[in-house]
Amino acid sequence: MRTLGNAQGLPGQASGGTGDTIPGLIGLMESLTERKAEDLLFYPHLAESYDVEPDLSKITVNLRQGVQFHHGWGEMGAEDVKWSFGDAGVENEESVFGNVGYLHEYQNPHVVVDQHTVEFPLKSFTSEFEGAIIGLVFVYSSKYIDGQGRDHAFQNPVGTGPFQMESWSPNDEFIGSTFTDYWDTPASFDELSVKEIPEDSTRVALIKTDAVHIIDPVPFSFLPDLLEAGMEANSDNQGGATQAVTYSGNFWMFEYPENDNQGRDGQAVTPRPGFEPDDEHPWIGDPNDPARMESARMVRHALSRAIDRELIVEEVLLGNGFPEYINFFSSSLPEHKDEWIIPYDPDGAVAMLEEAGVPVEDFPAFQIYVQQLPNVNFEVFDAVATMWINIGLDVTVDSTAYQAFRPRLVDREWNGLTSCCAWPGCGGPLLLMDQPRLAAREGSTIGEGDWNPGFEVLEVMTYVNEVEANPLDRDARIAANIKEADFFYHWMLSTGVVHADNPVWVNPDFVEGWQMEITGLFNNLETINLKQ
Repeated sequence: MRTLGNAQGLPGQASGGTGDTIPGLIGLMESLTERKAEDLLFYPHLAESYDVEPDLSKITVNLRQGVQFHHGWGEMGAEDVKWSFGDAGVENEESVFGNVGYLHEYQNPHVVVDQHTVEFPLKSFTSEFEGAIIGLVFVYSSKYIDGQGRDHAFQNPVGTGPFQMESWSPNDEFIGSTFTDYWDTPASFDELSVKEIPEDSTRVALIKTDAVHIIDPVPFSFLPDLLEAGMEANSDNQGGATQAVTYSGNFWMFEYPENDNQGRDGQAVTPRPGFEPDDEHPWIGDPNDPARMESARMVRHALSRAIDRELIVEEVLLGNGFPEYINFFSSSLPEHKDEWIIPYDPDGAVAMLEEAGVPVEDFPAFQIYVQQLPNVNFEVFDAVATMWINIGLDVTVDSTAYQAFRPRLVDREWNGLTSCCAWPGCGGPLLLMDQPRLAAREGSTIGEGDWNPGFEVLEVMTYVNEVEANPLDRDARIAANIKEADFFYHWMLSTGVVHADNPVWVNPDFVEGWQMEITGLFNNLETINLKQ
């Protein structure tokens, strides 16, 4: 893997980018639901079934019986589910869980009905409830954590997955043994080793020399070499991601809205450090200054027009992808409008900057922060920066480690440009037009305390609420999302660049078969069949 990170045995400390995903990918932890590849829908996993109250006020989850925790820590039950979601943020104010905004938006403290039944009382409902509510948190053993203490449990995770941890060297290697008491089909091999190897060239060299059997996605420049060496690409997880650029600093909400859900309705929002609509940040608009709003909008459109998306697909992705134009609204969707397409027009971009009052020669030097996350394609953003340099702009790329940079995003401090990688479930072809965008309102003040894409606008809430108001009317949800796409096209707060396929590479000399589900990264390692 490019990133393995540290052991993550507590949901409230599973911060975004590693802890809230990797324990599941390596088969250590499991969720109540799982998305299937055949129809893109969610199905019960640790849950046996679930029922939504007719008035959408709660969800009753019936747990699968007989599911065992690793290392003899007993059967999973409702108390474990309640504890896990509570620690992740429903009842833990100090949680840094990567998707804590979703918990704050939708969930109230859970109610244990009996050993195998738990109720999810809701603040609000979403048509995405199977993934964004009941499937959001891994289930941990509350008995184990209470008995061994939080410090020990954090370093020694215990879950219900097909592999139980034997050791986890931070940022180095996870070793797991096959869990023979696994409730589903156990793996056909005895031991799993997952190594952290950040360098793409090293991972490629290791798989070519039979030192490892599977590697994380690598830049497309390695594709010819891998194919020539006989390696095979596995895209069953549909792990491609929309690569986008967000024009950060556009924090346009100065009062908390009426439906704030945090009891702050109408109160003044603490001024955001990143809101600096000045000459050094010409892409940041000011709602109190219409001329500034229009100038900044034109700047954002100009920068978007200076990107040659077709060339990036051809030269960087080697044809393994397609252009995108509005982040969160994939061009592959049948409802995508031709008018949302942004043509490549560098001369027009220069002229538009001139018209906006920020000619190329006066445009300030700026940075684009490129997150070090598995689905971010660095070469795409290097190409984007080069195209802006080619029209005369002064651009540098900041690739600080995500965990070190994340506080600046949480605190609404960053106001440069930001790479935004829309994973399956938050962008790209897998996010259908009837599904809500930014469903945790992460582009508004409701997502306060969580990661933010670089803007806060009331319209994010307006349109998401309109989608959510029609959980059983698909046409109405599509209509609401089309209006939101019109809004995002007009204001160009986050521009799509390309959708990049990101296959996992397999050495067929050792791996005969492997069926992944949809997560965006590798998964279901227990289904691997090794050649005899």
